[in-house]
Amino acid sequence: MKRGFFKPTYMQLPHGLISKIERNTDKKNLELVYLDIYSKDGRLFKFKIPEKYSSESNPFIQLLFIFAFPDRKNDLFAFEYGKAGKNLEENYGGWKIYDIEREFHRQGIDFADINDRQSNVIERDIRKMN
Repeated sequence: MKRGFFKPTYMQLPHGLISKIERNTDKKNLELVYLDIYSKDGRLFKFKIPEKYSSESNPFIQLLFIFAFPDRKNDLFAFEYGKAGKNLEENYGGWKIYDIEREFHRQGIDFADINDRQSNVIERDIRKMN
């Protein structure tokens, strides 16, 4: 049995894609509240919530606002995650892991040929400027 119109991945919305959240009451049924979540890619998610659960003190709504619109950049996921791994650079050496020449060789690209072409282009551009 097929459930819903959209693919399951369509309903996934990263916090950083939320552009606006509005809380609207239903004109016909005052016991219902609509939580409209607008995304930066143009999607609109509309949630129907009973009035008793829609107050600003609801933990779900509080967390949604905190994660979607952080007051400080240090509250963003990348900074929070980085606190746990402060010694990652010391342990793994960052760019020492990635060897660009070995990666080009793996892909079958001649690294020396790229350098020659780039220097030829730079020399040609310099001649054009003079």
